[in-house]
Amino acid sequence: DPIDPNVEFELDFVNAPIRDVVELMADITEKNFILTDELKGEITIISHKPVKRAAAYQAILSALEQAGFTIAEVNGIHKVVQTGKAVNQPLDLYRADQLPPKGDQFVTQIIQLDNVTVGDVSSVVQGLSGSSAKVVAYSPSNTLIITDSAENIRRVINIVKELDTAAPKAEMKIISLTHATAAELQKVIEQLYLSDSSASTDSSKSSRSSSRRTRRRSSSKGATTADAGG
Repeated sequence: DPIDPNVEFELDFVNAPIRDVVELMADITEKNFILTDELKGEITIISHKPVKRAAAYQAILSALEQAGFTIAEVNGIHKVVQTGKAVNQPLDLYRADQLPPKGDQFVTQIIQLDNVTVGDVSSVVQGLSGSSAKVVAYSPSNTLIITDSAENIRRVINIVKELDTAAPKAEMKIISLTHATAAELQKVIEQLYLSDSSASTDSSKSSRSSSRRTRRRSSSKGATTADAGG
């Protein structure tokens, strides 16, 4: 009979063989797993209280990742592989408008950039990704293709959104005038811009003039000191 999703399980493994833990995970989740001969090692999971099936699955995924393994899901079949080999598996693909589910399972994500180039952010994304991740920058469509754990990818997406912002752009507006003509208002606007430009120029000239006076005073004091010393 199907397992009630609300049933809770105790996860207490100390140096348990990975293969035994995966077999338990298959029973808990009622999913099919493919195990290979490379699945060796031990993991430890300590839970102070029982957890539901979904939480148990995520806990085991995290423990597997710490041991250097992950789950590659293809067409409903779950294969336990080394994290370094996961990038070469036909993993679930998430488009630019999709967000991968939470968890440590490996997936492939497409990120579309709108305002910055892939060359600008690819090194940043590579630094944020896991050690076994693969980041491909595809310049023709300004797209990043990332294979990594779903949890890492979700974090990368949030950071890339902050970086992929548009620079301020000039905007044209048409304003209807009621009490003045366009020609009159044009003169006023031009005078305002000229006034700002003149003020900036005068300030710059004043600063340069002040700097020259300071240098002349310093030079004069040096000469006086030299005469007194003579």
